[in-house]
Amino acid sequence: MTTTPRFTLTVGTEQYPAPVPTEITEVTEAGATPGWPLRVRVHRPVHDVVVLRARGDLDIAAEPRFTEVLRHRLTCTAPTVVLDLSAVSFLDTTGAVALLEAATRSGTSGKHLRVISSPAVDRLLGLLEVSDRFAYAGSVDEVVTAASESDRTGLVPTVGAPQDRVHPRPRQPLDGKEPADDPSSP
Repeated sequence: MTTTPRFTLTVGTEQYPAPVPTEITEVTEAGATPGWPLRVRVHRPVHDVVVLRARGDLDIAAEPRFTEVLRHRLTCTAPTVVLDLSAVSFLDTTGAVALLEAATRSGTSGKHLRVISSPAVDRLLGLLEVSDRFAYAGSVDEVVTAASESDRTGLVPTVGAPQDRVHPRPRQPLDGKEPADDPSSP
């Protein structure tokens, strides 16, 4: 029995089924160096976390597709998006701009973006003096553990920081308006 996926991810003219916890979607784009294409695997280890694991060169040739996949993931229902760039061997300025755009989009959409970096990524973001604009994590497992802890306690821990630094989850107003600053309200 063949079933049609409920959601699809369109990248250029190609369509991929949207990932569910056990599915993996792969997007490949040739990089500037033959033999080192950028490969992006998207998976969801738990309900609250989506992981984009990139391997290869994130350069001008790969950036458009990478950005499209990343933008789509930042609009998904998972509150936490992990960019695992630990296997990225080369990053140019177009890739850095894509990462900065993702950080900005995640901040405005209320998503928690976590970056697992590599020496190539660290080097360029450091040279551009923008590395402080990202929240880093040591591993996907670290983020998944933090998300599980968040579900249990209702608090959002700062990943990679001491556990006593916990930020309360912001209240979600029912009417879509910002809550008034009322000292008598909890």
